[in-house]
Amino acid sequence: MLTSAFQEVLRQRTLGVQVRQVMRDTMLDGKYLLKKDATIIMPSLVIHTDPAVWGSNILQFDHKRFAKGNKSQSQKPNLKALRAFGGGTTLCPGRHFATTEILATVVMFILRYNLTPLDGTWTPPKTEKTNIAWVVMEPDTDIRVKVEPRENTADCEWDFKLGDSDMIFGVAAEDRHD
Repeated sequence: MLTSAFQEVLRQRTLGVQVRQVMRDTMLDGKYLLKKDATIIMPSLVIHTDPAVWGSNILQFDHKRFAKGNKSQSQKPNLKALRAFGGGTTLCPGRHFATTEILATVVMFILRYNLTPLDGTWTPPKTEKTNIAWVVMEPDTDIRVKVEPRENTADCEWDFKLGDSDMIFGVAAEDRHD
């Protein structure tokens, strides 16, 4: 469930762009002519919020959207449309390192701390001031949170180690073999 929630955050909060060169004259939808050698810039946010790809609940955060065997979903997500780390020849080579670091940090916070919003309600932050050149949307204001150690964890000594693994987390469609 954690990895599904992570992918849903990437879907909703990344702003990367896909840049491609048109290889031959191409007509799209019978009305848009893409000329050979033209450059196309495709913002991932447009792809990540397309109801034809993700279903009618695109603006809703659905932590189960990417979960394997999710039967509550009317439309299975097209993993090739999740472009948070780019794709094809421009696929981020650091995606596995970044994913491991992010998920490890989140797990440590979940295990060690209780997080509660100071105003009593979790609400998605506004991101209207985010620069289009940034890859991840930045909140317009600080997110005010109370962080308290979980019961029986304050005096614990934490040791965190990562080891070698032959497994690859399928964070991009190019990583998946299922």
